Amino acid sequence: MVIEPVNLIDHKGCFLSRCEEGFKLIREVGSPNVKLLYDFYHQQITEGNLIGNAIKNFDLIGLFHVGDVPGRHEPGTGEINYKNIFKALKEKGYEGYIGLEFMPTIDHVDAVRQTIKLAVNHNY
Repeated sequence: MVIEPVNLIDHKGCFLSRCEEGFKLIREVGSPNVKLLYDFYHQQITEGNLIGNAIKNFDLIGLFHVGDVPGRHEPGTGEINYKNIFKALKEKGYEGYIGLEFMPTIDHVDAVRQTIKLAVNHNY
C-alpha cells in the first residue's frame, strides 16, 4: 500500500500534504508493506527540496509520480529539473516504476516518448 501526500492548493482540506508527515506515519505503522507515493508535482508545490527529501527517506518510498509545475504537464515543461531527479534516482539504485501522472501539452504518445527519452538520456 502506498500513501500519497497531495498539495493543499489543488486538494483543499486533504489530510496529508507534507512528505515528512507521511514518513512519520509510515514509521509509526512499522510495516514493510506501507510506503509513500512520492509525487514530484505535489511536493514541489508543497515543500520543494525534492531530491533531498526523497533520498533522505528513500527506504520509505514505494513509487514515484512525475508531472511538472506549473500545470502538471510532462517533464521539461516547467520548473522541476527532471534531469537531476532521474540522475539521483539512478544513483540511489531505484529500479521500481515511475508513474507518468501529467496532462500533456503535446500529443500523448510524443509526451510519453519525450519523458522516456529524458530519463534514458540521463542514465535512468
